[in-house]
Amino acid sequence: MVSSLFLVLLSIRWGLNVGNVVFYNHYGNGDLFISREFIRDIMSIIPADNYYYAHAKNPRMFADIPKLQHTKITDNCIMRSRCGLSGSDIYINTWLGVDSTFVTRANSCSILNAYKMFSLILATLGYKPLSKPLDAYLPSVDYTAFDITPVDEFLKSVTSKLVLVANCNAQSGQAENFDMTSVIQRLCDNYHNTIFMVTDPVKVDAPNYITTGEITKSKDGFDLNEISYLSRFADLFIGRSSGAQIFTMTRDNYMNPDKTFLSFTKMVESAHIVWQAPVIKAKVYWSNATNETDVYNYTCKVINERRGNE
Repeated sequence: MVSSLFLVLLSIRWGLNVGNVVFYNHYGNGDLFISREFIRDIMSIIPADNYYYAHAKNPRMFADIPKLQHTKITDNCIMRSRCGLSGSDIYINTWLGVDSTFVTRANSCSILNAYKMFSLILATLGYKPLSKPLDAYLPSVDYTAFDITPVDEFLKSVTSKLVLVANCNAQSGQAENFDMTSVIQRLCDNYHNTIFMVTDPVKVDAPNYITTGEITKSKDGFDLNEISYLSRFADLFIGRSSGAQIFTMTRDNYMNPDKTFLSFTKMVESAHIVWQAPVIKAKVYWSNATNETDVYNYTCKVINERRGNE
């Protein structure tokens, strides 16, 4: 990649747009999701002819962000570089694991560390820093850009409380992967007035068990934003701080005192994308339990504490 900071500085001084701003990330859906509000803000800070997000996930991921186009990862998207230039184009790495500065040994990805990283990238490129309050960078989604009609149809007939269980395997080492099938079965058997919506199908026999795929009815197999919409109507989100559980970690949910997050990770730092900074209203829980009995008992403790013994 050709480095030409001088070109960018001249563009700023003359009030000219750069050619393209290309955000990129080589890693997972969750990594992409927590970057979305930073992307919006940086697009308003750096004038450019075009804005792209290069990633290997579904092209519809950011369909709700106007002017942000999907593109493929190229050789200019250097995994271990925070940012760079090629001609008149700016490349910005959105992966917090780019170096050891912004991700902990627990593989923790937080809004606070993302704020620090993107502020440093902007300073490196000669632009003004991020200036919004930290809670403004909690992920938000315009769900009207996605097919939420099947979710609305499902909700019309629901009178029970809803719990979302993201039982997908963690991909980044922040949690031990264990089979949650028996835990889900026991929860369904114990909490008859709760519907447990499970992201990865398992062999559970209960009338209050359903998969999220049955609800979202995605036509191309990608439904994380639709699951995020569905989470607005649930009161508890269980997972390993990975996959669909990250997509429940929205501003709407975090700022709702009736919402509860429960994460089973190796270390507390990687359980949630935000704890006290910014201050949130939802209740967050963490456990490093991995065996069936401990996971089940702790989940029941959380449900009963938040809802009262049912």
